Amino acid sequence: MRNPKILIAVGAAIVLVALLVVVTRSASTSTSIAAGTTGSTTPLASAPESSTVVPGTTTASATSPTSAPPNVQTPVPTVATTPPPISAPPSAPPPSAPVSVPTTRTGVYGADHIPLTVSVPPLSGVHDGQEIPIKVLSQPGSSAYGFDAFLCKGGTSYTTDADVRPTETGKCVSKPLSANSDRYKEVAAAPPYQRVEGSFRVGVGTDTFKSMVGDATVTCGPGNPCTLVLKVQFPNGYGFLQYPIVYG
Repeated sequence: MRNPKILIAVGAAIVLVALLVVVTRSASTSTSIAAGTTGSTTPLASAPESSTVVPGTTTASATSPTSAPPNVQTPVPTVATTPPPISAPPSAPPPSAPVSVPTTRTGVYGADHIPLTVSVPPLSGVHDGQEIPIKVLSQPGSSAYGFDAFLCKGGTSYTTDADVRPTETGKCVSKPLSANSDRYKEVAAAPPYQRVEGSFRVGVGTDTFKSMVGDATVTCGPGNPCTLVLKVQFPNGYGFLQYPIVYG
């Protein structure tokens, strides 16, 4: 019969061995789990590529770079401005030119108009004995035969020969008003009757005489304007022109 003490010792040894085995396996399992955890391949976010550029190579970025627009200044259109017109300084009035159109044209006989061009300078500021130049030119198709000049009253009309005859109407002077003036002047043209020129000396003073209409008085001078009357002659007709005289 076996010894009970030996059996108890053997059983205790077997239990101890079993515990050692269990402990050893547990430690091995823990080590395996730790090793498995350490070697896991959990993906990590990939690091960005280096931007270092190797000389001689070209790198392309994953995305197209957005370059800032160049600093371009839009040119401002130049608007041409027109300078304001420069006003010309007032010019002096031109010198008085001969009057080619008479102040009054009346008494045309034998024609619808006077086919002549008559020039007389402005009769303003006239003094005693002043010589007035007179020029008569024929117009195309006509002739200038001459003119008669008379010193007469102002403010009335002259249309007939009677108007310029002192003894008939008493409108024109019957004699020179001064030693330096004319009463009447007749100037005839010469062939080919294209022009005739002459002059008339204007007087200052008073002429009293008898006429068919009664006593007549003609006064010319400052404050008493008179009229230079011309009777011009052309083929188959004549006409009267009047030029007021203002004395200075």
